[in-house]
Amino acid sequence: MKDYNHLLQARVDKKFNIVLMTTSIVATIASVILFVADLPIVYGILNLLTALSMLVFSILADKIPTSYKIIGMILVTSVIAVASYVGGAFTSAFITLLALSNVIAVLFLRRNQSIVISLGSIGLML
Repeated sequence: MKDYNHLLQARVDKKFNIVLMTTSIVATIASVILFVADLPIVYGILNLLTALSMLVFSILADKIPTSYKIIGMILVTSVIAVASYVGGAFTSAFITLLALSNVIAVLFLRRNQSIVISLGSIGLML
């Protein structure tokens, strides 16, 4: 049974690292678009920081446990959500991104960790 769990974890890690690299590329393209658009520069910088953090996660993929990478993605998503709400330019993205972070938590993390993240999201909404 342990061999099967190890194989399954290795497969999840491999696919998740592809998601991290893809996220890094998409965030870089989005940051270029945001720098060109007539939006505050903070959104472009935030997307560029997101791209860099996802790139670091994907480069150091073997050294970082999967749960830490997932929590990192949730934190990045939550920071972008709060910045969207505070900036006022993308107010509707706030609820969508917080919901996305909850979905990621429920799907990929343990029950206790996902409950903590869900309570944190509720706290941000208040």
